[in-house]
Amino acid sequence: MKLDPDALDAAAKAMYEYKVSEARKAVDNTKFDASAMPDIFRRLHRDSETSQVLVVSSYLEDRILTLLQYQMVDLESESSREKMFGSNGPLGTFGGRITMAYHLGWLSKDTVDNLNNFRKIRNIFAHKAFNTSYDDHRVRALFTPLILNLERFDSTAVVAAMGADRDNGLIRVADATVAQRYLCSLALLTGDVCRELLVMPAALRHQVSARAITGKYDEGPQVLRELGRNMVRCALEILATRPPS
Repeated sequence: MKLDPDALDAAAKAMYEYKVSEARKAVDNTKFDASAMPDIFRRLHRDSETSQVLVVSSYLEDRILTLLQYQMVDLESESSREKMFGSNGPLGTFGGRITMAYHLGWLSKDTVDNLNNFRKIRNIFAHKAFNTSYDDHRVRALFTPLILNLERFDSTAVVAAMGADRDNGLIRVADATVAQRYLCSLALLTGDVCRELLVMPAALRHQVSARAITGKYDEGPQVLRELGRNMVRCALEILATRPPS
C-alpha cells in the first residue's frame, strides 16, 4: 500500500501528538502540589537571613525528593526508600540527587549550576549561622547567577499583570531590597527545578520534546499552570511593601 507524502506526514503527526497528549497526562497524574510555596515565602519576611536560606533549602529538598521518588519503581515501603535515600543510600545527599537527575537528563545544566550555587550558600549559612549574612562576599558571589533570572519578574508585561505599583502595595524587583531580590531568585529556582523534574522525565519516557509538553501556557498540563501561579504568588508575597499580616 502506498500513501502520498501528505498522508504519511499527517499520520506521523497524529502519532506524535498522541504521545504528547500522553506525556501531558503523565505530568498531571503526578498531582504534584506546590501550594505551600507562597505561604512559606510570606512567612520568611519575619525570619533571619539564615532561616530564609535554610527553610527554602528544606522545602526544595523535600520537593526534589518527592519528584525523584515519583519517577522510580518499587519504593512503596519505608525500608526501600531508606535504602535508596537514607543517609547511607546512594541518593542520601542533596548533591547526589542533583547529580543523578542531571545525568539522567531530568535537569538542565543551567539549573544544576544554580542548584549547586544555592547548595553552597546553604552550607555557608548552616556552618556559620551566626556569623554570616547576605553581605558576605562569598554569598553575594554565589547569588549573582541566580538573580540574573529576575527579569522574568520584572518585564513590562509581568509588572503590569501583577500590578506592581507602590500604590497597590507592591514594588518592582528592580526597586527591591537585596533580601527581597534573593528570595525572589530562590522562588524562581524552586519553580524551575520542579518544572524540569515534572517535564523532562515525561519527555524522555514518551519520546517527545519538553517544549511540546509545555506548549503554550493554556495548552500545558494543569500541574504546570498551577506551579506558575504559585511562583507569581511567591513574588507577590515577597514584593509586598506593607508588612506581612
